[in-house]
Amino acid sequence: MLHPAQTIRPIRPLANLRPLHPLPERRAGLDLLRAVAILLVVFHHGHALFLVPFIPLPDGVDLFFVLSGYLIGGILIKGVARSEGLTVAALRVFWFRRWFRTLPAYGFVLLLNVGIFLAELTRHNTIKASIKQIVLVDKLWTYCFFVQNLFANLPSNFFPESWSLSVEEWFYLLLPLLLICLVRVTLPARRAVLWAVLILTVVPVGVRFGIPDNQVQMGWMLTRMVVVMRLDAIGFGVLMAYISYYKPALWKRMAGSGLWLLGGITLCYGGFLFIYGGYNYFNSVTLTNIFFFTLTSIGIMLMLPALSHWQPRSRLLAKTITHISLVSYSMYLLNQSIILGLIQRVMPVDASQSTRFIAYLVYWACTIGASTLMYYYIEQPFIRFRDNHFSPTPVKASLTT
Repeated sequence: MLHPAQTIRPIRPLANLRPLHPLPERRAGLDLLRAVAILLVVFHHGHALFLVPFIPLPDGVDLFFVLSGYLIGGILIKGVARSEGLTVAALRVFWFRRWFRTLPAYGFVLLLNVGIFLAELTRHNTIKASIKQIVLVDKLWTYCFFVQNLFANLPSNFFPESWSLSVEEWFYLLLPLLLICLVRVTLPARRAVLWAVLILTVVPVGVRFGIPDNQVQMGWMLTRMVVVMRLDAIGFGVLMAYISYYKPALWKRMAGSGLWLLGGITLCYGGFLFIYGGYNYFNSVTLTNIFFFTLTSIGIMLMLPALSHWQPRSRLLAKTITHISLVSYSMYLLNQSIILGLIQRVMPVDASQSTRFIAYLVYWACTIGASTLMYYYIEQPFIRFRDNHFSPTPVKASLTT
């Protein structure tokens, strides 16, 4: 329900700001998963500056996908289950809340990237030719609608990290529509959720299976970054949201047993070591597309029950985890194209290892620092506006209002 307009409070100095959600209200284990995910992303991107000693660490993006499916899927499952349906009004509130959470910061960083890209083009071309390049050749307008990697890989190296946000945004759109359609064909809410999970997981795996080995070998990123081929990772997170809501006894047993957590870690990390060690990631469509991506997501999925109940004993550790979790979205948006890109532009090509190491430390410091500022001064104002004007509303039974 839309609330009457309220005045947004002026932005306070950074030192006086507090997290949007107080620490006790957050689930530390899920914050830990989100923090680990973004640290892995920044770590892997940092290899372009300084190649640290080999540490076999998996991809943080998969952690983000499964966690997002669990959290956002849980919101929608509760909405459907409470009244066996979703209203158009409730969906509108859901979408506005998601868009006010993700689009402002994304739009800001997208404009920064376009500005940097345009400045580089105009060094060797006229403004007219540069704009033509941006619009007609590189098709940067596709990034405004998250269609840059909907059915194919990214058209250029522009803003490459945006591929995973595109997967998330399409999930926000497709899962509610799937649920509404399935409920309209008279499926009860519980079965509608299961069918939605089945569609989200089976279809992407089937599409990936249809890609021949020779195509994957020519471009190993082909299946990793395409929306229609990666929605299954989020689908597995939705499956855990289903178990949490409809199977609380099973969820409690999974949370209380360390075997599920250990099994999830083994499945996720063991699969990564096998794929990476044999270079199968680059050469085999069967191992990578069917088993690696799928088993990684299942492994992460199995960790969620235990992590959702985990609490750190150290308050300092808890605050650190919470902070990294809060600024993780800004870290994701800024670390590669903006911060890493700017450092690479000013660093000499023949820089020594010591210079590269210093640049690597600067990269980490700037990523965390700039992300903290962006969270407080760009993300939080829009989150407050969203919470003032688009509060979650109970979902009514009618599907037509």
